[in-house]
Amino acid sequence: MMERRRMLGILVAGSAGLAASGSPALAAAAPVPGADRDDWLDALASRRHKAFLDIRSYATDGTPFRKAANLMRALTEAYGAKPEEVGIAFGAGSSSIGHILGPAIWEEYKVGAKVAGHARSPEEAASLRTEPRKWATSNGEEIATMRKMGIRVLGCRNSIARWSRDFAAESGESPEAVNAKLLAGLHEGVEPVPAMIAAAVLAQGRDLSYVAIG
Repeated sequence: MMERRRMLGILVAGSAGLAASGSPALAAAAPVPGADRDDWLDALASRRHKAFLDIRSYATDGTPFRKAANLMRALTEAYGAKPEEVGIAFGAGSSSIGHILGPAIWEEYKVGAKVAGHARSPEEAASLRTEPRKWATSNGEEIATMRKMGIRVLGCRNSIARWSRDFAAESGESPEAVNAKLLAGLHEGVEPVPAMIAAAVLAQGRDLSYVAIG
């Protein structure tokens, strides 16, 4: 309990710092009128076994997807939990939003070049740049598998807004136009949330275990 309180204190302090600085990324995550932004949390909070996976960076080896699936299988197969008793949120933020963007976005905005620094070899970095549809399609298949398992997949609006500004600077479009395209180009079933750091705080407040990946 002491460790959980300490983690919550750190996350809350970080959120306060962003708000105090007047961060434009945070401003971009203003509530959307009529949107039920906590639907994922309400759905998971009543589960007996529940966890929030904070996916911090893009991984070319599929580690985030593998760990999410392994957690679900371990709880249901090794520990005998019923699938309906398990609730998992997969929270993509920072560079890991590359995992949740669809093929059209990968191709148009050269997402592979954006995440090439996470490649494990020069050959893999080249593939990220030249074969965007292959990587985006693979990510989409992994997300579809997780959703079939009942895992909720979240996307950080702050991170999406930041990437939108970067892409807009290269394309000449307005950041708002690019942001709208990125949100429309998410893989099916991805649920945007205002800020992943806030989602983590809310999740822990509803007793979801916090797990950082990447």
